[in-house]
Amino acid sequence: MAFATKKQSSTKARNATANNTDMHLWKYDLRLPQLVDPAADNRDQSILETGRPQKTEPENIKLHPAENPINWPARKKWSSTIILVLMVANIAFCSSIHAATVEGVETTFKCSKIVAKLGITTFLIGLATGTLCFAPISEVWGRLLVFRFTLGLFVCFNAGCALAPNIQALLIFRFLSGFFGSSAVANTGGALADIWPQSHRSVPFALFATGGSLGPVFAPIVGGFISQALTERYVTTLTQPWMMLFTEPILFTLGLYSACIWGILYLNFTAYPFVFQTERKWDQGVAGLSLLGITLGMTIATASSPWIDDIYCAYTKNLKGPKPEARLPHLIFLAWLVPVALFWFGWTATPPTHWMVCISAGVPFGIGFITLFLGANAYLTDCYGRFSASALAAHAVMRLSFSGTFPLFATRLYDELGTPWAASTLGFITLAMAPVPWLFYKYGPKLRSLSKYHIWTLELEETERESE
Repeated sequence: MAFATKKQSSTKARNATANNTDMHLWKYDLRLPQLVDPAADNRDQSILETGRPQKTEPENIKLHPAENPINWPARKKWSSTIILVLMVANIAFCSSIHAATVEGVETTFKCSKIVAKLGITTFLIGLATGTLCFAPISEVWGRLLVFRFTLGLFVCFNAGCALAPNIQALLIFRFLSGFFGSSAVANTGGALADIWPQSHRSVPFALFATGGSLGPVFAPIVGGFISQALTERYVTTLTQPWMMLFTEPILFTLGLYSACIWGILYLNFTAYPFVFQTERKWDQGVAGLSLLGITLGMTIATASSPWIDDIYCAYTKNLKGPKPEARLPHLIFLAWLVPVALFWFGWTATPPTHWMVCISAGVPFGIGFITLFLGANAYLTDCYGRFSASALAAHAVMRLSFSGTFPLFATRLYDELGTPWAASTLGFITLAMAPVPWLFYKYGPKLRSLSKYHIWTLELEETERESE
């Protein structure tokens, strides 16, 4: 009995020591639980009552089996892996390609070689800084959202490097491009771990390492040949679409208008099936047939191209020559078909209106879309002549950017606002832009007279006529 009593006393002494130690630690760390658990008040109460923090489990997010990347089919896993590896290789490539352009930077901006080399340093500092930011953010908000946000800015700031007016701007843009490009470097490893089970990660991670290693090696080689081959004339040509996009009111306004129409078209590819599945309870396959109205409208517009040429020829005579504004008369009227179609679709999409009435709204939308697209391209080509390729490239950048962005919020838009007001919101946007063809028809000659690219086109054409 004496031995047992001694043992119990020893046990109590050890427990008392442990409790005192824990209380000593928690006296300084009482705020830590509040940082990781919203139920901090309960935990603090538990500490006061028991002297020890209450044990909690981290939140477990359960995914549907089809949404879990581990369960993706092999084809989707490998395609995602290749995209991730190419992203890393691209960032790594950009980190060192500046080394091949140091002499060009030194000459262009009249700076020392040391300052010219800072483009590499600033990019890598941005890369290191961004890695510390975007890795933990991706663990809270997910990889995809971080990639979408940062890599778009990475492209924009790289374009800023190409257009930098001085060495200070170049170094700032290099830092920012490295900062936002770091998301690919920081999160690709985690993304691959999300996709592949441990037993299959060797090859994907080997590709990841290879992409990150070979990118900086090949960049100076490629950059050296580019720097050697491209003169100032070619450098100007490569940056010309960006310069035209932000300095030409005609190109920017018409590009924004076309981009909105294209964005709404791609939004409709998601919205139409969604509306017919939710409002009319059609199955997925049949709901896709709702897009046939838009298809029919596009077909009608394409088939009517010969009549559009007749309109152009008639207005060419009225305008006393082949002027770009002769491409616009039919657009002045057909531009209104797009907002009409959107309002029509929105307010007839729900029962008891017959489904044919709703699908028929796609016909005027398809007609308006094709005629606006073809008319805008023809007008820009006539305006900019020799520079039309750069103008159309800038025009395409805006179109494709909106086309890729609009579908992301299609379902949310229709779900939150309801079909009538979601479609009406898009209708009001296109309604505000419908007068654009008329404005260009009326004020186009004055705007073209202020365009240096249009003036250069006229001078080149005049020189060619004189040489003949």
